Amino acid sequence: MHWPAIFEALAVGYLLGSIPPGLVLGKVLRGIDIRNYGSGKIGATNVQRTLGWGPAILTLLLDVSKGAAAVVVARALAAPLSPPFSDLAVSLGAVAVVIGHNWSVFLGWRGGRGIAPAIGAASVIAPWAGLPAVLVGAVLVRLSDMVSLGSVGGTLAGLLIFAFGALIGWLPSTYLAFAAPATAVLVASHHDNLARILQGRERRLGLRR
Repeated sequence: MHWPAIFEALAVGYLLGSIPPGLVLGKVLRGIDIRNYGSGKIGATNVQRTLGWGPAILTLLLDVSKGAAAVVVARALAAPLSPPFSDLAVSLGAVAVVIGHNWSVFLGWRGGRGIAPAIGAASVIAPWAGLPAVLVGAVLVRLSDMVSLGSVGGTLAGLLIFAFGALIGWLPSTYLAFAAPATAVLVASHHDNLARILQGRERRLGLRR
């Protein structure tokens, strides 16, 4: 029976994603609810603008770790399965951690934008595919000074790399069950940022100061 392991991977991934390090740090360090400030999100970018770089870096590392942990757990749960079901369990567990981060059961279905846990998941699923996408995103952030543009650009680059890897047989095609829906979720979560970019009103990170 393969479905119990797949459902377990989904559940664990979602619960891991629902853990909100940014919110916890806001309450511990400043006694505030980070959702009441800035963009209202719980991710590293809003933490940086509200609490500073130190808490933001810690939030980023913890959120990336959530994504990595979801894949590690999903692989352990799927160990008794054979492909393609083992790969499907990993892919769906990775999607679930992104969904949990964006719509946390602990935060009334609110959360972040999903980039950090997606980075963690992709980098464990296929490091040679995930890390170049991160590099593309980092370069775009550096050039534009906009986290949102780097996030969307890196996400789209990741989808192309995963698709190319599946096309030439370097990756199981089942991994697209992670890359495609995760890309849709991540890009959709930045719809307001994309609108502001088109209007020339998107907030800058401040790296060029």
